[in-house]
Amino acid sequence: MKTKNNALHLVRKYFPQVEIVVDSGKSVIIEVTPGDASSRDLKNPAACAFARATKRTFVADGVIIGRTTSYVVINKKASRYMNPETVTREIVSFDRGAGFYPGIYVLSRVNPSRRLGVSHRGGNSTGKHGKRLRHVTANVRVLGEK
Repeated sequence: MKTKNNALHLVRKYFPQVEIVVDSGKSVIIEVTPGDASSRDLKNPAACAFARATKRTFVADGVIIGRTTSYVVINKKASRYMNPETVTREIVSFDRGAGFYPGIYVLSRVNPSRRLGVSHRGGNSTGKHGKRLRHVTANVRVLGEK
């Protein structure tokens, strides 16, 4: 249940009126127009090019676009979507100042194994191979940091 509370806490940093966060059950097609792509609001999860296009598509009160997860806020409810690799790469490009390429993108439904409240058992152990190496992409947005 901790995951649900974390998601709600994160969304409330941007939209305090939200009372519930739910996982999406359907994927949605988003068209990013040249007008959306002209946004220069770098590293802003609520106002970047993809956020503008998503907000327009849903006629939403607001959106939060992270590298891997997006939230669409309508009234007091936020719906969570997963970003495909194409969107993730464009977000990194946009946040580093190279722009967001206009086109058709998809916000994916949340897979059952990634749903809020589902336990992800396991640890940081990698077995006999030792410590897990992890690369962190720099100079891009981090959700929760305003």
